[in-house]
Amino acid sequence: MSLLIPVKDSDEVVEVEVHSLPEDANDIVEILQAELAPIDLWLRFAVEYYKQGHVEQFRTVLQPLLELEATRNYDEGEDNALYANFGSTPEVKASFIAVLNAVAAGHMASAAHERDKAKKKAGFDAAKKYYNAAQKLDVLNGATMVGDAVLQLAEGNLDNAATALDAAADYNKGSVAAILAKACAKFQKKQYGEALRLYRDVFALNPTPPAEVRLGLAFSAAKLGQHELAEKALKRTLSLDEENVEALTGLAVIALNENRVQEALPMLKRAYELAPTHP
Repeated sequence: MSLLIPVKDSDEVVEVEVHSLPEDANDIVEILQAELAPIDLWLRFAVEYYKQGHVEQFRTVLQPLLELEATRNYDEGEDNALYANFGSTPEVKASFIAVLNAVAAGHMASAAHERDKAKKKAGFDAAKKYYNAAQKLDVLNGATMVGDAVLQLAEGNLDNAATALDAAADYNKGSVAAILAKACAKFQKKQYGEALRLYRDVFALNPTPPAEVRLGLAFSAAKLGQHELAEKALKRTLSLDEENVEALTGLAVIALNENRVQEALPMLKRAYELAPTHP
């Protein structure tokens, strides 16, 4: 797969293979800047770096956009270098909101896996900063509303998260992201029946969601004693992602609870090999 950067004032393009992205993301930034590439293309490059596990490169690609936008004075209604470079159309605004949401989500994901309490708080605070910036541009943006609610969920503010997710769902009917986040919030509040119903709603909207979505359905079903459904969902997850540690451990627990010890041991061994520090 390749990403194409249009060459300014030309019909030519610069083709970049996503599996051969330069280690130094500044090389990509220089081309994007030189060719005045649209914001959504900057984000696509950043996301490709992130998908490959290169978090610092992800941030490096987006940092110049954040610096350009930082000149804006919201209270005065001033324009900024970002809009001077890319225009001030609704499309540019929407693209930059997507950038802010992506940066916020990146900080939130890193913080969620951080064990050091100070670093975790700093990560969540950074995520909140960028979600707030996005909300100043469009208070009713669906992705921002869901992201901010998920952040509250990650911080353990379950009641606030539930309220925010209800609002997000009301403004964004049929949003899979909003429904998924609500399902997670219901699960955290031990409302397993509601969580299972919401996960089923996701499958009604998207019959082929990512493998991880099936985990939520499986764990909700297990909590309700619907072990056959839980096992089926976990097996399907594993068929889509053979190295899914949560699916392996979930299946192993079900097998152990049913005294299928010989079946459980290989799965536990494999899960340990994949993630020795997994709880």
